[in-house]
Amino acid sequence: MNVLITGGAGFIGSHVADHLLAMGCRVHVLDNFHSNYSREQKLLNIRSGMSHPAYYLHEGDIRDATRLTDLFRQNPFDVVVHLAALPGVQASLQRPDVYTDVNINGTRTLLNVMHQFGVRKLIFGSSSSVYGDHPAMPLQEDCQHLFPISPYALTKYKGEQLCRQYHEQYGMEITCLRFFTVYGPRQRPDMAIYQFLEAIRQQHPLTIYGKGTSRDYTYVADIVQGISKAMFRIDGFAIYNIGSGSYVSLRQLITLMESVSNQKALIIQKPDRPGDVAHTWADLTLSKQNLTYQPTTSLSDGLQQMVDWLASRNAQATLSYSS
Repeated sequence: MNVLITGGAGFIGSHVADHLLAMGCRVHVLDNFHSNYSREQKLLNIRSGMSHPAYYLHEGDIRDATRLTDLFRQNPFDVVVHLAALPGVQASLQRPDVYTDVNINGTRTLLNVMHQFGVRKLIFGSSSSVYGDHPAMPLQEDCQHLFPISPYALTKYKGEQLCRQYHEQYGMEITCLRFFTVYGPRQRPDMAIYQFLEAIRQQHPLTIYGKGTSRDYTYVADIVQGISKAMFRIDGFAIYNIGSGSYVSLRQLITLMESVSNQKALIIQKPDRPGDVAHTWADLTLSKQNLTYQPTTSLSDGLQQMVDWLASRNAQATLSYSS
């Protein structure tokens, strides 16, 4: 199978690429190496993939129709895994127009080029943020009246609508996957678990916002499992939750982090921030039934993997600096 992964040098995309290479796929990665975090970290993400003979890296932007046209003309893709997007709720509040341009217009450009070249199958990386502060828990894919409360969440919701439109108008087969708070090795440095673990390690204060919040935290290997299984079951148009199927409070999360780090956290409490959802919890009935998706990594085990990765990365950085 010949697969294109947009955003494939990022946190989730690089893990997906490694998994598909191990399955025997030819993997093409398109990434623009956006400056939201360092190019060096993204190159580290794809280091193992770059050494594989079936891995192909293409630098470019999903908004660039000419670049996409050249890429699709040269490569007969069987399926596209679309993960390229500007991420982050808080950053989207500061730059809503840029998020609209990248996440919505970029997705539309990709869909247009796919249609032009007859590539019919797409996995669209969506987000649990589309639910907003929905009162019905656990969150089900068919719940009525979604409440996206940030520009980022709105762009993901609009992306799903675009996918539905291209399915209905052009017969494209598209599966949208709503990811629930992903964490693990290679996580972006702006994400909470990364920042919290680093603050605990360095004994710096960590800031938490609001009270009584809870999240469905999902280890990246489980997200990759969901994407992989969905890739081989694309049929018509569908939306699935990909999460852990459980939730913990922010205070419980910090307690687990203290346990795996063997250090106490220094906490600064601040009021709620705009755009932050209070609670998420994925109902996995549909994804288990139709995709045979089954998360396997507990939060404590996943956090330990994250701590080990951070320790290894920091040791390598120290060695490089001293030499």
